[in-house]
Amino acid sequence: MKADLEGLLSAIRNYSQNYRNSTMYPLEVAEPYDMSPERDRTPVKCNAQWPEIWPHAARAGIYAFLNEDSEVIYVGKASLRNSLGARISSYCGYGADRECRFYGEWRSPPRYVLVVAVPDETRFEAPALEEYLIRELQPSDNSAGIER
Repeated sequence: MKADLEGLLSAIRNYSQNYRNSTMYPLEVAEPYDMSPERDRTPVKCNAQWPEIWPHAARAGIYAFLNEDSEVIYVGKASLRNSLGARISSYCGYGADRECRFYGEWRSPPRYVLVVAVPDETRFEAPALEEYLIRELQPSDNSAGIER
């Protein structure tokens, strides 16, 4: 499966159709969030941008960082007592000009984050969705579950 935005959305649909019971509340997929709106515009449609609040910030689920070319570079999860907002915020903060500054080394700098909230009743589902997406997409900055 192609590890870009469309491939990510396709993998989420496949997971929902093939591994979730149809009686469960649906996953809530937010529009991509632009982490670096000061950079040139790209064709990725974003409804929110830095420094606005993250989509589904108080919920459990998964987040996927994408680079400038909308390639999925990292997939992570927030479950148990973690929230999506807290997990995403652990990767970045304000730079000198109040732009988004990422911590650590990245093979390709993140530009967007896509958030998928799981139902509150099934917070335990976040790790399964994370592992499925890592297996299917093989993001460059994940280490666990990667076949190299």
